Amino acid sequence: MHMNDTRSPELSVILVTPDSYETVRTTIRYLLRQQARDRMELILVVPREHELKPDMEDLNGFLAYQIVEVGPIQSIAYANSAGIRRSRAPVVALAEDHAFPAPGWAEALLNAHQGECAAVGPVVRNANPRSIVSWADLLIAYAPWLYPGRAGHRDHLPGHNSSYKKDILLGYGSELEAMLEAESVLHWDMRQKGHRLHLEPAAQVAHLVRAVVGRDGRGRGRDIGARATSGDTRRVIGHALRDGRAADTGERQDGESGERDDGDDRVLEHLSLQGMA
Repeated sequence: MHMNDTRSPELSVILVTPDSYETVRTTIRYLLRQQARDRMELILVVPREHELKPDMEDLNGFLAYQIVEVGPIQSIAYANSAGIRRSRAPVVALAEDHAFPAPGWAEALLNAHQGECAAVGPVVRNANPRSIVSWADLLIAYAPWLYPGRAGHRDHLPGHNSSYKKDILLGYGSELEAMLEAESVLHWDMRQKGHRLHLEPAAQVAHLVRAVVGRDGRGRGRDIGARATSGDTRRVIGHALRDGRAADTGERQDGESGERDDGDDRVLEHLSLQGMA
């Protein structure tokens, strides 16, 4: 563990790269924008440390960092569990190379974890909102937690992007990797054990969908996606809002129901401002 300060970290962020630092550089730049970065430990999980070629100026911007070598990445669950076991903070957050935390994300997670909850999840935004392919993917995977969201307890939270009290995760012992293979199963098991899961709208993550259909001169894939029309997007969003609410059977705040409400209108208003609905 490389400490840039004598204090202990309050939040460990687990970030997996299957190859080099360049794959996760953008996510790390967003993490460096966090006001709470001086309370954060970054854990990079890699196949081979000597191939990572990290930007040390970036890494030194956090309170602490670790590079965890695990050999071939058998699965994201395998890599995340290795990072969790090496973490030093009482709260761990999972991050992705294509999901970018907004400013205030880390502080919002830490504030929420001061309550009696085992896990805290962010609300999810679309990092490429002009693509209907991106919206389709986002809504299939994250409809119950779409921005702007509503604070409260839930039965499950966004996979690969939520945060946990570390001791509760370590309590799964050798089964931790298996539980992380499908985080909804982990979340349902936590609920059965009496733990609370909290959705925190002040913590936001922008999710990027990238599809590779060819290579440019630099050998890198390019973003694709059919341009969304206003009618297409309104229909997709409308279905997702209804389906997302039907799927979310967690505890609700007073006054919440399964019907369309002002939160739905805020989603459509947000899309209208982007020229999407």
